[in-house]
Amino acid sequence: MNQILYSDPTSNRNSTTRDTKKIILFFVIAIIIFGIILIASGVFGYISSENSRKPVSTNKPAITVGKMASSEDGTSQDDQLRIYIAHDKPIDKVIWSWNDGTEETRLGRNNTTFEEIIKIPVGNNTFNLTVIDSIGIQENYTGSFKYSPDNVDIEKPTIDLEVNKEERTIKIIAKDETEIEYITYRWNNEEETRVEETDESKTIIEKSIPLVIGENTLIVKAVDSNGNDRLETQQLRAYTKPGLKEKPRQYGDSLSVTIVDEVELQKVEYSVNGVVHRAEGAALQGKKEITFRIKLEPGDYEITINAWNKDGIEMGEKKGKGSYTP
Repeated sequence: MNQILYSDPTSNRNSTTRDTKKIILFFVIAIIIFGIILIASGVFGYISSENSRKPVSTNKPAITVGKMASSEDGTSQDDQLRIYIAHDKPIDKVIWSWNDGTEETRLGRNNTTFEEIIKIPVGNNTFNLTVIDSIGIQENYTGSFKYSPDNVDIEKPTIDLEVNKEERTIKIIAKDETEIEYITYRWNNEEETRVEETDESKTIIEKSIPLVIGENTLIVKAVDSNGNDRLETQQLRAYTKPGLKEKPRQYGDSLSVTIVDEVELQKVEYSVNGVVHRAEGAALQGKKEITFRIKLEPGDYEITINAWNKDGIEMGEKKGKGSYTP
C-alpha cells in the first residue's frame, strides 16, 4: 500500500512568525529594563550631585569642663573634674593633660557626645584639652583648677628680685602665706648661700646682695615650713661705669684730672675751649686709672671731660669753668 505524505506549508510560516514575535518581545522587554536602569542611574546621579554640593558642617565641638558638685550625701567632690563634649558630627578622639605632662587619649567611637570624670592633682594646675571630630576639625580648651585638701598647705613661696642700679645691688624678697623657712642663692655655678632670717611675721625674707660685674645667672630658691619650694633663675648684666676719682684740681697754670674704672678704661677725651685731646688704644691698655694735666692759658676757660671703658659704657660729659691769672 502506498502512503502519501503531506506537509502544510502554512504551518511552517506560522511557526516562524511566532519565533520572530518572541525575539522582538524579548528585545522590547530588554530595552524597557535598560531604559529604566538608565533613568534610575540618572536620578541617583542627580541626587548624589545635589548632595555633593551641600557644604560640610564646620561647627566645632562644644566643650564644658568644671568641678563636680557635692554628692547627695554631702560628700565633697572638689577633687573631681567633669568633661562633657557635644557635637553635630561624630567625635574621633579626646586628648588631655595636666600641666603639660603626660597626655591621655580617649576614642570618641563615632558618638556625638562624650563624658568623663577625672581626678584633679593636688595644687594649682593647668588643664589642657583637645577634641578632634571625624573630619579633622579640632577644638582646644585650657583652664586652671586648684585642689587643696583640708589642712594641707600647697602654696609655694613667691620670689621677687629688685635691681638697684645706683647702688649696684639686687634685693631678694621671698614671701609665703603661712611661714617661710629659708632661701638660698648663688651666682652661676658657685656655692649656695643660705639665709634664714625672717621678719616678725615669719612670712618674709629680704636680702640685698651686690651685683656681679659682667653677664651672670642668679639662682634663688625659697622653701616654706611645709616643704613647698620655688626656684627663680634670672640672667643679669651688670657693668662698671667710668667716673672722676675726685673733682679736678687747678695747680697754677695746670689742671689735674683723674678718671677711673673698675675694669679697664678704653678711651678718654677732653677739650679746653674747644680744643679736643684724646687718649686711647695702647696708651690705656690694662689701665683702670689715668691722671692727666691740662696746660692752661691765661684767662677764662671751659673744659669738657668724657671717658669710655672696655665694655663701651660711657661716663657722660662732665663740664666745668675756671680761669687762670699768671
